[in-house]
Amino acid sequence: MLESDDKVAEEGRRAWGRKPWSILCVLLPLGLLVGTGLSGLDFGTHWDENEAFLQPLRTAIEEEGLLPHRYNYPSLGFALSMAALAPEAVASIGAESGSGSSFRAKALALLPSGEEAKATLQQEGPAKSFLLRLRGLFLLACALGVLWVHLTVLARGGSAVEALLASSILGLSFEVAYHLRWVAPDGLLMEAGALTLLFATLAMRRARPKSWILAAAVAAGLGCASKYPGGLLLIPASLAALHPGLAGGRISAPALRRGALWVLAVVVVFAAVFTIVTPGVLLDSDKFWADVRFERTHYTQGGHGPYTVAAGWEHLILNLRYLGFQGLSHYPLLAMGLALLALLGAWRLWAEDRWSAALLTFLPLAHLAYMSSVRVFLVRNLLVLLPFMAILAARGGVWLLEKSPADKRAWLAGLLLGVLYLTNGSMLISSAGSIGEAWPDQALQELAADLHQRSEEQVYLAPSIRQALADRGLDQGLDHLADQLSPDVTSVVVHSKNGIDGGANMSWGFHPGFIDWYGSREVNFAYYPTWVADKLVWISVRALAEHDLSVRQPPRK
Repeated sequence: MLESDDKVAEEGRRAWGRKPWSILCVLLPLGLLVGTGLSGLDFGTHWDENEAFLQPLRTAIEEEGLLPHRYNYPSLGFALSMAALAPEAVASIGAESGSGSSFRAKALALLPSGEEAKATLQQEGPAKSFLLRLRGLFLLACALGVLWVHLTVLARGGSAVEALLASSILGLSFEVAYHLRWVAPDGLLMEAGALTLLFATLAMRRARPKSWILAAAVAAGLGCASKYPGGLLLIPASLAALHPGLAGGRISAPALRRGALWVLAVVVVFAAVFTIVTPGVLLDSDKFWADVRFERTHYTQGGHGPYTVAAGWEHLILNLRYLGFQGLSHYPLLAMGLALLALLGAWRLWAEDRWSAALLTFLPLAHLAYMSSVRVFLVRNLLVLLPFMAILAARGGVWLLEKSPADKRAWLAGLLLGVLYLTNGSMLISSAGSIGEAWPDQALQELAADLHQRSEEQVYLAPSIRQALADRGLDQGLDHLADQLSPDVTSVVVHSKNGIDGGANMSWGFHPGFIDWYGSREVNFAYYPTWVADKLVWISVRALAEHDLSVRQPPRK
């Protein structure tokens, strides 16, 4: 039976009375995440923003209703998109033509329609300005997850150092940073997951847990209203509901009945919140269930181009490899080290405080099992797990610090945080700075430098890339490059948009070592090979053959 550590519980109850700096220090990772995120909002085109959010918003305004009539995602993102029109709503108050008509005209002017909508959104003007405003709003809303993680550690009795470590691990993750710039539901689910975890932790640490249990149910409902797999957030919310009657091993029939009633209350509140945020489940039920069935079929039976994988072990291995080598850092060795700390933290929590361990491990295990059972591998579906991993990694890291000599702990803690900020923090700054750089000048300079360093390889360059290097005087000393594809060629460098073809059995090697890529760092191209913006891609001939990929040859003259 799960048991709580009384000492940890008492520390959790005292957490909120600590010095203000223990909470305010979260501004360091939060400020870096938000600052670099805002500076990189103008990253270009995203696949889904127009179809999944802007067009449903336009439809609702045209119909003067509150339904998006599109339910591939639930409606929390739609509600947030509607909130982004608050300035237009305020400006329309008291208009001569009527507030409603004025708002409708102002809003529709920001939401282009038709085949030219995506192009219009990338041209300077009101539509693009609104898109950037919406991206900024999503970023700010989702970044709150870093704050919730920080407070969760303090709530369960962790030190300020442990809280700062957890929030820094999450807030400085490159995967978190670029995903949060998108108008997409995954960051919202991550934030709701962290909020559910915070409320569930408070429910287990406070003498009067009822309000916190219900708050956890509300947060879980918001998570499901952002993306359907968020329904799994019922797991930590239900654990919070069971805790008052079962903690400490006090098992009795009345306690079980009381726990069951509280779980039922959690489910009712969860369902009510989901329905309020996504009223289409009742008011537009035919369309709602049709879209839900489509997504279910898409993930379980259909596929998604190069993102299609075999359900089961193959998908599970891909998920674990991503979480272990990229999830918490863009640098594989550091990511692996942090993932190992997360495993260590989970082991320690099971020894120290099993209820907290259950909160932090049951949902990730269930989510991994569910996502591994489908055929579409999109790493954004794993974003919700990163707050859990960050807290576990911080617990593991601080446990190691506690085992170190007392006179060296402060120095070692500073070293650990310093490594995070010098690596992951620098990555956030440099990747944000790369957005907007002149294409392809910077990419060609970086490519030329790597070609000089790897001069022993037989590399084939697409003719257009070779010419671009020559035009900029970057081809000096590159006589070793192959003029054409031949058996001696070991790797190729091509454009991502039109340089690679796929056969009937094409796949993609989803890991950092599969390709090297050059261009702005607004996305992890190793995991999003269909990204709209062009990149220069360096890939081995062996990898091409193993994944049924080939280099597209220029037409013969």
